[in-house]
Amino acid sequence: MIQKISLLFIFILSRLVLPAHAGQDQNPVLSVRILEKQNLQELEVQSPANGGVWNRIKLTRSLLSVNGKAETRAVWGSYDSTVKIKTANLTRIYPGQVNLYYKDSGSGPEIVILNQLNLDDYVACVTAFESGHDRSQPEYLKALAVVVRAYAVSHRRRHLDYDLCDLSHCQVYQGLPPHFNFWRQIAQAGADFKFPASVDLKSLYFHRCCGGVLESADQIWGRRPLPKPYRSR
Repeated sequence: MIQKISLLFIFILSRLVLPAHAGQDQNPVLSVRILEKQNLQELEVQSPANGGVWNRIKLTRSLLSVNGKAETRAVWGSYDSTVKIKTANLTRIYPGQVNLYYKDSGSGPEIVILNQLNLDDYVACVTAFESGHDRSQPEYLKALAVVVRAYAVSHRRRHLDYDLCDLSHCQVYQGLPPHFNFWRQIAQAGADFKFPASVDLKSLYFHRCCGGVLESADQIWGRRPLPKPYRSR
């Protein structure tokens, strides 16, 4: 299967070679809810990752305990550090700060875990996971990172109590990927890219790298066929 870069990505790549003009608030802090679908009743947190003390968190009888002590909220890390979270099924390292608290939702008591991190780190992580960690086409990845950034900024507060979730409902985010420095460079390459004022940032979407065969734009949106070089095969 031969995959072609979309017209949007070609446009972005053509503009990335132009001089950058930084705007205000280029690297804001995002609040991302993580591990929501895990429905965790127990977990461990280490801060900083691979060097700090482990903390044991448990939800029992609608009470949250941290190292055996009842708490309503606990915070670990800072925006320039990392936090490791370990459960029975997974271990992940997250950049930034982790804020954990108890909530009595409509479906019962639950542990809410929010990861506060800067936009640059978020874009780097999401680009890695949404691309399947394939580093073979860096120019494509730079364009993808631009769209990831635009989506994150334009969809802040998509959820009531936080900006984004870590699922495909927003963008797939699973903490620090392997080779994080590479992904940081990719994200920073287009950090100052600006779309024309006529572009609605909330209308920018992309297809996750999931191994399937893509449909052409005219089949999806009902427009006239694109020139052959830009059609999927």
